[in-house]
Amino acid sequence: MKNEAPPGSKYLFWLGLVILILLSYYIIQHFILALLSGFILSYLIRPLYLFFSSKMNKHLSAILSVIVIILIIVIPIIFLVRSLVLQITALVNSGAFALLIKNISSLPVFTSDAINLSGIQSQIAGWLVSKITNTVTALPSIVISVFISLFSIYYILTNWDYLVKILTSYLPFKEKEKVSGEIGRATSQIVYGYVFIALLEFIIAFVGFKVAGASFYIVLPFLIALFAFIPLLGPAIVWVPTALYYYLAGEYYTATVIVITGVILSMVIDNILAPKIVGEKARIHPLIMLLGVLGGIPLFGIFGFIIGPLILVYTLKLLNAAFTSQPSE
Repeated sequence: MKNEAPPGSKYLFWLGLVILILLSYYIIQHFILALLSGFILSYLIRPLYLFFSSKMNKHLSAILSVIVIILIIVIPIIFLVRSLVLQITALVNSGAFALLIKNISSLPVFTSDAINLSGIQSQIAGWLVSKITNTVTALPSIVISVFISLFSIYYILTNWDYLVKILTSYLPFKEKEKVSGEIGRATSQIVYGYVFIALLEFIIAFVGFKVAGASFYIVLPFLIALFAFIPLLGPAIVWVPTALYYYLAGEYYTATVIVITGVILSMVIDNILAPKIVGEKARIHPLIMLLGVLGGIPLFGIFGFIIGPLILVYTLKLLNAAFTSQPSE
């Protein structure tokens, strides 16, 4: 007599599986961002890992790749965040910021009692202090997340082909390779194309603003790099008002150097170089990039400008495949 499963055992199995999935989510929920960051950094460093692996075994190659990540990405990000916090704090407490608020407050539209801007500076300063305090409090968690990201980079690199094979096998379509190829191209376009352009614009803006003698030569280039991910806006939304401010303040040398830097950014990088690097016929709609960046940063933090667009692109690619491709047998 065959051993038959008792009635209802199938439902108990699925109930148990759902419970395990929920418990697993609660266990790793605080480290999902670290794992996603590990994936992005693995993708960025994989060409170097492949170069190392052609000379030595994969484990040593992955270790060297992680060390490179620490030297050229993690440590610079730590110093960048520190400098950003210091300069933003200085900006909020500076006389220029107070003067700007005062001038805005004096406009007729803001003179009514319903709209009062007089307390904005203190409110922003208080918000910054609270954010810095929260960051210091969360420092142990941040250190753990960085460790998990680096740890995941090692295992993602050493098991890349296996992971790709497993993930592809789960696609319920006949044209698995086509779908995975489209996702791969979109990932490369975002991770390599836009990141390279943003980094290049940050470096050029940093050098230009520093030479110009601009006060906030880290904050402004950071904003320019961020807007590199948002189509149609570009660096002009930062450098044009900045140059205009210094021109009106009578600092003509600073304004002129900023204009020269801005022309290089907008004309050479954005209009000539970017289309060649990202692709003349972009496969990613500008609206997707805009929504992904603006929605990704509040949700995922520092890597949100990459993770947000990636998630939207993956979702749309899979939905398109689900409705247009034939299911696998």
